[in-house]
Amino acid sequence: MTDYFQLAEQYTTAPSRPAPSVIPLYRTIEDVEPEEVSWLSPGRIPRGKLTVVEGDPGLGKTWLLLDLAARLTRGTGFPGDPAIEPADTVVMTGEDGVADTIRPRLEAAGADLGRVHHLDGVRVDDEDAGISLPEHVPALRLVVEQRGAQLVVIDPLNAFLASQVDSYRDHDIRRALVPLAQLAEDTGAAVVIVRHLRKAGGARAIAAGGGSIGIGAASRSVLLVDEDPTDPERRVLASVKCNIARPPVSLSFRITSDTAPHIEWLGQSEQTAESLVAARMEREGDGSPKADEAADLLKSWLESGPMERREVLRLGRESGLSDRTLDRSARLLRVVKDQQGYGREKRSYWALPGNPATPSSNAAIDKNLGGIEDLGGNVELQGLRGPPSPLFSQSRQPSVYGAIGGNGRPIPPCELGHGPQRQRTDGQYRCPVCCPDNRWKDAG
Repeated sequence: MTDYFQLAEQYTTAPSRPAPSVIPLYRTIEDVEPEEVSWLSPGRIPRGKLTVVEGDPGLGKTWLLLDLAARLTRGTGFPGDPAIEPADTVVMTGEDGVADTIRPRLEAAGADLGRVHHLDGVRVDDEDAGISLPEHVPALRLVVEQRGAQLVVIDPLNAFLASQVDSYRDHDIRRALVPLAQLAEDTGAAVVIVRHLRKAGGARAIAAGGGSIGIGAASRSVLLVDEDPTDPERRVLASVKCNIARPPVSLSFRITSDTAPHIEWLGQSEQTAESLVAARMEREGDGSPKADEAADLLKSWLESGPMERREVLRLGRESGLSDRTLDRSARLLRVVKDQQGYGREKRSYWALPGNPATPSSNAAIDKNLGGIEDLGGNVELQGLRGPPSPLFSQSRQPSVYGAIGGNGRPIPPCELGHGPQRQRTDGQYRCPVCCPDNRWKDAG
């Protein structure tokens, strides 16, 4: 038979390992010297921090960054930027050849080729290997420090992430980016990482980038390169995020088609990141015939007026369309969405732009209330009367609750005369106007 008292004594008397010494490291903000943010391109690419440049393949992200690298070697920035000290750039590219693509583009952009360096890989124990991040960040740091580089281009990020790093897992991607952010802060270099957009797109520009949203969260600036909706030959560089300065104006450019293609800057653009993403969604949808079918069906259903979302989804399922496809089609059509009511009575209505997002009739309210004399006058609830309620206005028509409590007794008006009262099945009630603390009272 086990002697649990003796067993417990062994555990309590056994020598224990000393606890690790944990010493907090902190600073009082009063002792921190303020510093201004230094910019490679004001509002777009900060020095000493991470920046993301994102966009679909073939739209000019690499062209853009090589043009910037060339300008940096000459001491200039993007159009409209102030002059800067000439500096070196370190490039890591996993999609383009150095001899047949990178060098010709830099030459066409007028770069001082002696100031641009391509990191091909590393040598580990006499064996050559490709770059793997974050493992080989120290090797990248060594090149940046030796050359005094002020710009690092990693194009694209996914080509260099270690196999065990899942770019869609927030935890993985943040651990991979921390050493890069530290390299940027320690050297003062602007580290620019390139990524593609999600295949399915996104309703908002901040969520359109591929991989974990942690990539954008870890970066101080996110820039989008996309096709100009008004001219397919033009490209637009727009700010998605910049949380250390005011967002910069968007810039327009095109890639020339002469014997030495290069970027030609065309001035400012009125397009924004949000307008570019919206145009992309309209242009591409989700790339499937189902998306076109869903958009056409949804438009036909809503042309006669607003509908409850659950009714739309029911019709969609009967037509072989998933809820997700219909939600995406709703974004494409700019469907106006509005919610009414509370709790079990909450309803979500969809309507086409320009139509009211809620039903024009008061049938649902009449059904619950037994009739409303008018929205601007008194409300009659199964024999109970109350003064005008701020809930019943043309701009806000919530769900209406019955006037009989769960115990069969009428629910009286609240102390301030608001009506109708909100009820629960157990007979308790409260006024949604003057009981914001959600306290319930017994009816009758």
